[in-house]
Amino acid sequence: MRRSLLSFGLCLLLTLLGYWGNSQTLDRKYASTNGTVNAIAQYGDSVYIGGSFTQVGAGSKQMARFSNGSAKPDVNFPELGSGNTVLITEPDGNGGAYLLGSFNSYNGVSITTTNIIHVLNGGALDPAFGPVVTDYYYYYYYGNSLKKIGNVLYFGGYFTNIQGVSRPYLAALNATTGALLPWTPAVLNSSVTKIEAKDTLVFISGVFSTLDGISQPNSFAVLSANTGKIVKDFPMPNGTVSTMKMEGNSLYTAGDFSTWGQNAQGLAK
Repeated sequence: MRRSLLSFGLCLLLTLLGYWGNSQTLDRKYASTNGTVNAIAQYGDSVYIGGSFTQVGAGSKQMARFSNGSAKPDVNFPELGSGNTVLITEPDGNGGAYLLGSFNSYNGVSITTTNIIHVLNGGALDPAFGPVVTDYYYYYYYGNSLKKIGNVLYFGGYFTNIQGVSRPYLAALNATTGALLPWTPAVLNSSVTKIEAKDTLVFISGVFSTLDGISQPNSFAVLSANTGKIVKDFPMPNGTVSTMKMEGNSLYTAGDFSTWGQNAQGLAK
């Protein structure tokens, strides 16, 4: 009898060790809450929960993808770790996107700390891109910006060097590898929060007030995509530009201005 009990106990112990020794994976198809669950009860096919939460739904960590027409995130799409932050996304033109923020893991796997990652169509992390490292963390109130034009990824934010090279607040990266390009823009005295570009022109706005020591009181400037220098013959607004969008050959802008070469009450093309 004692031998039987000992054998049973040993089998049970080995079973438990085998169970707990295997890593457990969260099933993301089930709902999660935004607060603590204090009680769980099952009745028939229903499970009732109670606690200090206000929402129940599909959980996603710092990143989610929604199919067209769907109100639920794709539970098979990768997640970021809890220590990661996404501030800006920029489409890559092929179904993927560049993410700007602070990243040290992806879908449960540690990665080299970087401020920009490239997520391919389907959710895989692009192994050919990055890492991209700057000297400042990205706070919301300083503003950040990404803009992909061809194989160039323009990058603005509150940094003074990138990849160990001086590039105050604005830089251009190779969109395939993340390598810093030799394009050296006019030196800004503060952050760029919006970037648009077309052909040979790069349009920037932000919280800066000078470029190469030249006053830019309305925090808007046009730079050469070839040299990075200020394009001085482009007409300027008489107030700040809060947003802008390039569509085809037209630049649409809005902001606190009343003229832009001619009367334009807060909106210009």
